[in-house]
Amino acid sequence: MRSPEAAVVRRAPLHPLLAKELREIVSGRALWTMLLILCPLVGYSFWQAVLLYGEASAAARDAPVLARGLSPLDGVLVPTFGALYIAVTLLFPFVAIRSLGREKETGALRLLLQLPYRVPTLIAAKMTAIFGAWLVALIPAASAVVIWAVLGGQQRRSSHWPSPSAPGFWILPWPANRARSSGFRACR
Repeated sequence: MRSPEAAVVRRAPLHPLLAKELREIVSGRALWTMLLILCPLVGYSFWQAVLLYGEASAAARDAPVLARGLSPLDGVLVPTFGALYIAVTLLFPFVAIRSLGREKETGALRLLLQLPYRVPTLIAAKMTAIFGAWLVALIPAASAVVIWAVLGGQQRRSSHWPSPSAPGFWILPWPANRARSSGFRACR
């Protein structure tokens, strides 16, 4: 005869399982390697986009017809997020595969299945940790958007580059110095 207590399914807390999954992703080399490649790639594409958009806007000052076709969103954000897209598309699967591959390799997956968690709960915890790693991968592009906003962003004035007295103009001297020498001065 079966015990009536056997039919009751005990639920284990999710916090330790999520903490374990996040610890495994953060401690892996795949995430840090992806970030090591992603940060300079996104930063360089942002830098180039700002410089090229500045040169295009300087040329548009002389020909007002060209100014109608310039969009800072297309000129700055698309190349920045394009670099993020390429890097995440090529490198993020390694981060996600490592999440399951390491447990299967060490035999920890069999032990994990013996815990009082259901399989959908284990999958949801892994997907949540992978989503957290994806959010970490968005940090370089999000910081580029913040830097772009601090530098003046999409302003409705004749100049697309803030004046030297604008807040945040001197935070990043590398695009400012190069921009002044490459034609942004003509926009003022």
